[in-house]
Amino acid sequence: MESFSHKTKMRICAEAAEDFSCRRAELLGLICFSGIVVKLPGNKEELGLKIMLETEEIAERICLELAELYNISPSVKVKNSKVTLSLTDIEDLKKLKNGLKLQEDDAILYLRIDPEFVRSEEEKKALIRGAFLGGGSVSDPEKSYHLEFATRSFDCAQALVEVIAAFSVEAKLTTRKNEVVVYVKENEAIADLLAMMGASASLMEIYNTVILKEMRNDVNRRLNCETANLSKTADASARQILAIESILEAHGEDFLSPELREIARVRLEFPEASLKELGGMLSPPIGKSGANHRLKRIMEIAQSIGGSRQERVEKE
Repeated sequence: MESFSHKTKMRICAEAAEDFSCRRAELLGLICFSGIVVKLPGNKEELGLKIMLETEEIAERICLELAELYNISPSVKVKNSKVTLSLTDIEDLKKLKNGLKLQEDDAILYLRIDPEFVRSEEEKKALIRGAFLGGGSVSDPEKSYHLEFATRSFDCAQALVEVIAAFSVEAKLTTRKNEVVVYVKENEAIADLLAMMGASASLMEIYNTVILKEMRNDVNRRLNCETANLSKTADASARQILAIESILEAHGEDFLSPELREIARVRLEFPEASLKELGGMLSPPIGKSGANHRLKRIMEIAQSIGGSRQERVEKE
């Protein structure tokens, strides 16, 4: 079954590319959050780049950007639906280093996010989108609220936190094995990030799930409250019935006044009825407080003649 995270990435991939600066920022995010700097075979000095991708669709997107922006064609290897792009050609690596400033000096390949490439809001959104496609995941909102971006580079993770903060969203950092993880857990923050990335369908799923969860919680609260009220009503009714029966056993029905005799009969006949319902069955009908007053009087009489049957059983 296709995961919520995978569906979200496919929805983002379906969106058309934007202008050069945004395409460059997205490519930068993709590489920084899926790339691994490696030594080139047989060369102790030169470094290459492996880009580990989750799906062929994302691989196609990054290959298109590499070709159109920098005339670079990486080698492609597919295994178990996972895709690895390898950049080993020295000239291609120079183009990429210079184009994305993936370097500390002219000789070293280094994953980094240059602030120059994420100045505008749209460039920042493009970088977040690329980072998610490269190393991101989002949990099914039915189960939990969690969105993260994983990378091998602490500098890239820290830079992403700062980019996200520009939209008033707080992201946090943690480490997991040999990865640095940028994550958010609040549903509103996740919704904001999905909106920035253009995943509108996934955003609606988050909102719908939040609404359904709130509705379910509200229903459960009401049911729990009603159950508690029913339990209290049943308990009170049982005590009232025991009090009535103890009076009848000791002195008979005529011991009670006509008003108390009437509500005693109704209570015995309708043990599950509420006070309001009991009052409505009398002639003339009385309110909830009136019914409660009469039943309290019956309880007091039962106490005065030695307690209800329940109390006698408890004493025994």
